[in-house]
Amino acid sequence: MRARFEVLQIRKLRHKISAHSTDHQNKDAGVKEAYVPLRFDLGDRNITAVRHTSPMRHEKVNLSDAIESHTRLMIDVVDAIIAKAIRTLFKGHHKKQREFLDELSDLRIEKAGGLVFKGPKGAHKIIVTFVGSKSSPTRRRRKQPR
Repeated sequence: MRARFEVLQIRKLRHKISAHSTDHQNKDAGVKEAYVPLRFDLGDRNITAVRHTSPMRHEKVNLSDAIESHTRLMIDVVDAIIAKAIRTLFKGHHKKQREFLDELSDLRIEKAGGLVFKGPKGAHKIIVTFVGSKSSPTRRRRKQPR
C-alpha cells in the first residue's frame, strides 16, 4: 500500500514545492534538487514548478488529475479497512458477515460507475454496469442471497 502512495503525483508535488523544496532527494538519480513553484493556473488547474538544479527543467502537474488519483486511492484504503473490519467483527457469524459484505459489494459497483437497484423487500437486484467509456451498458440480474 505504501508503494501506491509514494507514486502519487500530489505527494511528489508536495515534496518538491512545499516540504522539501530546497533539498528534495531524487532517489532515482541519487542527488538533491531544488524546486520553485513558477505558475499556479487555476483555470487549467495546473501547477508548474522549476527545478533549479542542473539541468534546469519545468514540471507541470494537473491538480485535478493528481487529486482524483489520491482520492481514489484513499477510497480503496477505506474499502480494504472496512472489508477487514467486517470479517473480523463478524467472525463466526457468517450470515451477518455475508450481509455486510454484500452491501460493500454494491458500493464497489457504484464506485466503478454502475447502478444498483434493489427490488421491493430486497427480493432482487438489478445491476447496471458500464464497461469502459466507449462500450454500451451491460445488464445483469442477481438474486438476493438466501
